[in-house]
Amino acid sequence: MDADGKSFVAGLRNYFVELRDPRVQGRCAHLRIDVLAIALLAVMCGAEDWPDLQEFGKRRRAWLKTFLSLPGGIPSHDTFRRVLGMLDRKQFAACLFQWTQALHEATGGKVIAVAGKTARRCFGLSEGDCRADPRAAGSLRSGAEGKPIRSARGYAPIVRGITSTRISPG
Repeated sequence: MDADGKSFVAGLRNYFVELRDPRVQGRCAHLRIDVLAIALLAVMCGAEDWPDLQEFGKRRRAWLKTFLSLPGGIPSHDTFRRVLGMLDRKQFAACLFQWTQALHEATGGKVIAVAGKTARRCFGLSEGDCRADPRAAGSLRSGAEGKPIRSARGYAPIVRGITSTRISPG
């Protein structure tokens, strides 16, 4: 089991507990938390549309299975579109804002910034195939210019590129 992944899902559950699931219970092949977790992770890794979410899930299935239930497997792009499209936007935005605020507080405002061109499309590559250069990552605090993060072992490894993006409606 992936302890960080379990912690990630627990955090999502805590902050998205108020988000009403409009689907008919008992007829859902996919857990709402699984759909949300895959969607958020995929977007953080550069997913730009619904098929990208599905592709991310398929390529990372073994890893996702270490901390998600996935009773119906990886949702299809239509399932992502349908489930996320049914959610109340204001309620989702409020939950997402609270979750990101908690991340900001937990990290003391530090994030790892990865150059967009460096991380672009890493989500679609197989596990370990993203060739993002660790020296391109910088620690940012309150808008300060980033410097590469160096640990006792050298530069901190980048497992996933994080970029801001949006999911188009169709």
